[in-house]
Amino acid sequence: MLAPLLFAVAMTAVPPKVVDVCLGPVQNVVLRTIRQAEARYLDVEGALRSAKTWTILIAIRTLLEDYPGIRWAMGRWTEGDLHQKLIPDWRNICALMGIPHGDWNRRESCYDFPNGSRLYAVHLKSNERDKRYATVRGLTIAGFYIDQLEEVPQDVYDEAALRLSQPGFPQVMVVSPNHIPDSHWIAKTWPKTNTKPLHRYIRLAMRDNRHNLDPQTIEAAELLYPVGHPMRAAKLEGARGLDVHGTPVYLGAFVRSRHVRSLPILPDLPLYEAYDYGFHHPCVIWYQWAPWGWVRVLGGVLGSDLHLDAFLPIVERYRDLWFPQRLRIEATCDPAGAANNSQGLRGTPVQLLKDWYREHGERDAQGSYVSPTYLPDANQPERRVAANQRLATYMRRRVNGEEAFLVDPERWVLAELQDERFDSFFVDGLEAGYVLEDDARHSGKLGSFYVPKKDGWFEHPMNCLEYGAQAHILDLPLGDTRTEEAKIRHSQQQARDAAAALRRSQLDHDADDQPRGLRRIRTRGPGGRRGGY
Repeated sequence: MLAPLLFAVAMTAVPPKVVDVCLGPVQNVVLRTIRQAEARYLDVEGALRSAKTWTILIAIRTLLEDYPGIRWAMGRWTEGDLHQKLIPDWRNICALMGIPHGDWNRRESCYDFPNGSRLYAVHLKSNERDKRYATVRGLTIAGFYIDQLEEVPQDVYDEAALRLSQPGFPQVMVVSPNHIPDSHWIAKTWPKTNTKPLHRYIRLAMRDNRHNLDPQTIEAAELLYPVGHPMRAAKLEGARGLDVHGTPVYLGAFVRSRHVRSLPILPDLPLYEAYDYGFHHPCVIWYQWAPWGWVRVLGGVLGSDLHLDAFLPIVERYRDLWFPQRLRIEATCDPAGAANNSQGLRGTPVQLLKDWYREHGERDAQGSYVSPTYLPDANQPERRVAANQRLATYMRRRVNGEEAFLVDPERWVLAELQDERFDSFFVDGLEAGYVLEDDARHSGKLGSFYVPKKDGWFEHPMNCLEYGAQAHILDLPLGDTRTEEAKIRHSQQQARDAAAALRRSQLDHDADDQPRGLRRIRTRGPGGRRGGY
């Protein structure tokens, strides 16, 4: 372990306070990986107060000292963040180590050192469109550190990575992004499995830096994000995920401990499925609604960079795996799917869905092939808010002693080509991830109202739920007396549907038995009963 770093902080009217800063086991892995160039491209992601930036800067300062003549660069996306955040961190780290931070060379925008080493300080954002890479081109360096990489476009990062070309020195590109989702280009460049050649991903948790933090700091953070909180993994454990800000749409209505439990599919109710389109994140959820007043959300699949024709086989596979005994399917979808070319495909997504159902023999209550329905104005803000209100009402109600709204915790899959994994994106969205816009909207009907944000992630499964609420969840939960009446009506309708299905199958069978070119003729026997043919 690196020896503790001592720094005396002068304070007015009190004795000097000595701050001991030492690196723990995980920070030392980061330090060693950089100093020994164990990976050419290193991604260090961490929780709040995990010391990831300071650890990286300590490694850079030791390299500048140990390798005379080596050249490094450190950067942020904007010039303001470079000078107000990263450069002050650099000076503080050098002060903690008790060694000079270098002489500022204004002309070259770098720190020069007596041994010939040099550290450039650059901002990556250019204000001129035709000079997008101007701030990094021309650099010949052995190492590059980009802080807050999530702010940087991928093509700018790629250009910066090409600057590692100074011969005779270990070459390393180091990045430290803030919270990112698994779908982000950074996550795909540095997979958590560390299976990509030359790339390495290291994660730091807040407790990995507990030797430098007051116990009260950690305790307060863990009270703010207790076990089970959807933001705990990102905030305290350094795991990947969106850093969400805002008021949850279902605040005060959805409670994880109350509304989440394993759910079977009920074989006497249709299986509803709702689709949201888009190449980046196509999505489907499955649910059931009972006319007597409850909603059961059974599962779903959220895709990543998949066209609809590549997404539907994945949907079919999980539908057959999870719900093989389904009564029938009824589908709804994003009305944008009725427009031509919204997926870059010939025809419309709605037509593609229709063809898929026909190809796989999925039929509705009338015996026809399933045809997804949609409301043309389903994406209107007023419609979405009304759907949110209806769902929140279900979340607050109980029917005959049961929760009117329940969600299965297991059947949620993130899918992309060659990679599928279970996740908690739907429950996390209900609890805290799906949030309202910061500013109110106004309409003549509703006055001031707040609409859920389009965040590029939680919005997709939540939009599916909103489409379902508009298309299939037709009433609010009923009282106990009306619940029993609704169950009786449902049983009677089920019997009628079963009889109709039997008649259709008999007609189909009889039609198959007829010789080609002959037409079946029905006659009536005595008493009005059907006779022969």
